Amino acid sequence: MMSFIFNIIQSMLALLFGIQSNKKRKEDFTKGNPFIYFTVGLIMLIVLILSFIMLVKAVIFLGQS
Repeated sequence: MMSFIFNIIQSMLALLFGIQSNKKRKEDFTKGNPFIYFTVGLIMLIVLILSFIMLVKAVIFLGQS
């Protein structure tokens, strides 16, 4: 089960950063459940956006000191 979750997270990270190989992408579409990939991808995208927002706020805060 853990390797399945790790593979999904690895695929989503590669997808978010645009470094997924064509072979791996085809494998994900043929073997995986699209709902799981969509859900994990959406969660990771939200975490990425929130991380950027927090980083920008921290930089602005430190720049005002």
